[in-house]
Amino acid sequence: MKWTIDGSAINWIAGQSTNFNAAFGAMTKLVADGDLSFCDELVDELHRTAENEPGALWANTVKDQRHHTGAGMATLGWVMRNVAEIQDPEDKFDAAPHVIAQARALAADHPSLTVVTEDVLVKPTRRALSDVCDELGIPWLRVPAWMAARGVAWP
Repeated sequence: MKWTIDGSAINWIAGQSTNFNAAFGAMTKLVADGDLSFCDELVDELHRTAENEPGALWANTVKDQRHHTGAGMATLGWVMRNVAEIQDPEDKFDAAPHVIAQARALAADHPSLTVVTEDVLVKPTRRALSDVCDELGIPWLRVPAWMAARGVAWP
């Protein structure tokens, strides 16, 4: 099974876990094994929005261990043309379109790919990532269910 994770999930782990070091430790192993990935744009987004917080520090620490760093321009272009309200028009650096593009790219080789997200509420400026996943038929899980599926104690 392969997963890609977004910033909302990483920040949620850092904020909600009673032992985020154990959670991030388990996630580091998944990254090193090639089972968990996140796109480059996510690292940039976390740096801008959560600099020096545990989730941003973890992503920056493991970014060089990822086996997949994001989708190509053709896949990203498809997402931008075909998925309505995926990007906040006021935030040109929003990682959401890149997360979806990476999921589509990975799903081509790994049909069981699942997105891990806590982006489940519609925002005033864009759709929830979970809604986009539903529209495109991309499986997704929230953090507690994902952690349970991985056998990681939660919270």
